[in-house]
Amino acid sequence: MGRHLTFDILPDGGGGYHARCRQADIFTQGETLDEVRKNVLEAVQGHFFDQPNDYFVNFQVAEERVRIPA
Repeated sequence: MGRHLTFDILPDGGGGYHARCRQADIFTQGETLDEVRKNVLEAVQGHFFDQPNDYFVNFQVAEERVRIPA
């Protein structure tokens, strides 16, 4: 049986995003949502490297920036 992890993804004040896990002490960041998601998966692998298992990662994006050009 796998372990479920939820990451809250929040915008940083200076740009980019940071992510934190609700169930474990895992934190990461990225300039884009795609980058932060990739970094989350790498952080999960690094954090649980000695605990083989299936990990199901859920992303909760609090806010997403949308820029509409003038």
